[in-house]
Amino acid sequence: MIPPVVDALEPDAPPVDPRFRVRRLEVRRSARRRRRRIWWSVFSVVAVLAVAIGVLASPLVGVSQLAVSGSAHLSAEEVRAASGIRVGEAMVLVDIESATARIKALPWVSRARVVRRWPRGVELNIIERTPLAVVAIGAQRWVLAEGGVVVAAATPADAQLVLVTLPESIRPDADGHLPVAAASAAAMVAAIPSTLRPRVSDAVVSDRGDVVVNLTCGAVIDLGSPTLMEQKFLSAETILGGGVDLSGLKRLDLRVPGDPRIERGGACR
Repeated sequence: MIPPVVDALEPDAPPVDPRFRVRRLEVRRSARRRRRRIWWSVFSVVAVLAVAIGVLASPLVGVSQLAVSGSAHLSAEEVRAASGIRVGEAMVLVDIESATARIKALPWVSRARVVRRWPRGVELNIIERTPLAVVAIGAQRWVLAEGGVVVAAATPADAQLVLVTLPESIRPDADGHLPVAAASAAAMVAAIPSTLRPRVSDAVVSDRGDVVVNLTCGAVIDLGSPTLMEQKFLSAETILGGGVDLSGLKRLDLRVPGDPRIERGGACR
């Protein structure tokens, strides 16, 4: 006998309060509105930033003035060219560090500073090296500046600097620096006091870096190595200043400043 089939029906779900249904719809609508507000806020910020970047990177806010200060031996145009900054270049795209490094690579430049001046200006401020002497190596003549750097070929305008002849074996390196011994010897000549300078014709530096100064009367001062400069110059000023008879002076040896030696037999008076 087949048992009767009985339908297994789930019990009816309790009725949902219409107020809950309305509340759920309101929550969903509120969430959608909040998401739209967030997206619109993000879009607005991005749009504003994009417009701002576009304006700043455009010629509307480009460099219109490249002011140069501190140049004496270099022309303003040489400094501008070295900076690599172009008129019309966007202010925000100016690479301050690279421009500074390029300017400092100029032999004459001791220090450099590049500054933005909003809205459309850039300042190129430099401090040049002080010229010390004209160094002669063979037939070539160069201006030697502080730091032992050869900065330029000598011209007639540099005649007020003392001429220092260096051995032909000495050459500046790729950055224009002389070997330390030669640079120190030339700096010693450049430091000769103004009271002695009218008597000085020129100077010669040996392979070892010793200094011999030629006087206008034909005598020489042997200063030796570029050490004890103050004592050597003081001794030279005392002897050449009238306290010693210089008739026939041929050589004044100041390698040991506390024990100066005078060699006569020359034509100095």
